[in-house]
Amino acid sequence: MKPLNQRLWLLSQQIIKPKGEGKPGFFIDDKTKAFLAAICEAAENQEKAIIYGESGTGKSTVCQILERAYPDNTGPIIFNLPKLQGEMMANRNPDHHLEQWLQAHAHRWVILDDFGAEGDWKSFGANINFAYRFFEYRRIRKSPTWVISNVAPTKLAERYDGPDTKRIHERLRQYKPIAADFGSLVGKSELKPYPWPKWKEPEPEQEPGVPCPPHLKQEIEAKLRRIGVDTEADIEKPGLGSQLKMQLFKHQNNKQ
Repeated sequence: MKPLNQRLWLLSQQIIKPKGEGKPGFFIDDKTKAFLAAICEAAENQEKAIIYGESGTGKSTVCQILERAYPDNTGPIIFNLPKLQGEMMANRNPDHHLEQWLQAHAHRWVILDDFGAEGDWKSFGANINFAYRFFEYRRIRKSPTWVISNVAPTKLAERYDGPDTKRIHERLRQYKPIAADFGSLVGKSELKPYPWPKWKEPEPEQEPGVPCPPHLKQEIEAKLRRIGVDTEADIEKPGLGSQLKMQLFKHQNNKQ
């Protein structure tokens, strides 16, 4: 299988298209290439990571493409935190719902998108702190975890009020910061319509078979014609010799 950085690069070029003719693909300068390299390095080393930068830099899109660069169920699974929060708060028992969710994805590589953009938990009347419980649960189990945010790590802790703020900040400090600091790509690129391609390893080339000697080829063709087989077929195709032998064997058995 090709290295991850090559798989991610090739898929990105298929999915993220530049606007305007004659322009290069998505990763067009040293900063964007360094961003891609940092993403791949953190993924291959199974590091905790927080990917941050202004809206429109392609953070979430690159992670979605990263998911498609892995074989089935081995890449990351991405959740939008504000949407996830809404689902939990709609539940009669949000604490129980959170615990079930954490257990269900305990062994998967999870990426929380739009971290820091969710509503105030207290405004929902919830006596839970999703952020701290999420980080602590996955820290204990050493589960691969990433966070995507429009807010820099040093500012994220200020997003949360209450006694758990310091603990959240301490957990975030353990995450490798990956900055998307190359500016918004809005208006510069466009996404390919769904469905997006998944990485598919090229089929290995079959080695050609040993050429059939002319006298033997004539003998085989004659036998095949007698049993009604089309001799125009490529009898030197790899693997076909055993199939022809089987046909001859069946024909001889039928005669007996």
